[in-house]
Amino acid sequence: MNQKPLLVIVVTLVLTFSGCLDFGDNELEQAETDDNTKQEPVGETNMTSLEKRIEQLESTIAEYELPKVVLSKVNGYDYASSSYEYNVSDDGYLLCSYIDFYERKSCNLHAQYYDSNGLVTSYSWEASETSVNQSHHVGSVCQFDAEPIICIAVAGSGNGLWTDVCKFGEVNQRLTLTVHDNDGNSASASYDLDYDAVCTV
Repeated sequence: MNQKPLLVIVVTLVLTFSGCLDFGDNELEQAETDDNTKQEPVGETNMTSLEKRIEQLESTIAEYELPKVVLSKVNGYDYASSSYEYNVSDDGYLLCSYIDFYERKSCNLHAQYYDSNGLVTSYSWEASETSVNQSHHVGSVCQFDAEPIICIAVAGSGNGLWTDVCKFGEVNQRLTLTVHDNDGNSASASYDLDYDAVCTV
């Protein structure tokens, strides 16, 4: 027998048993083992983080859909009228003038309101020390048998209103404006009135 083929067979057997020569059976066995092994996901193994992010997003959306109301600063502008001379209060929120006919001062507070996903349908004023009456509302249709009084605002996604704070009563108090939207939500803004400082002649 020729020695070359014998040598080839011996070398092949040695390489096979030593693991240097592989005919693919081990790879096939490894692939089968990998297929049957449960793969762990990379990163977190539960949905806690995703659920938390969804809750934060839902909270942000809910906050965005609420109506908004802010009291406007009126300083930094010049106001002119043929009937009245205006001056701005020290805090910058009130536009005041003296009304000769009534012999009293009038100080108007301006509020802006809007609703991002609907309409502001009504608003109400509440005074901390005195009762609210008809004279507190300008250019509105009001329901006076409610407490606090509810007034229909101009329909629209945003608007503003002026209110004479000196007519809420001759006393220092907190005035709170609440706007209501067509979804049943509301938002409020408050102003601390120093009656003696701004409304007395």
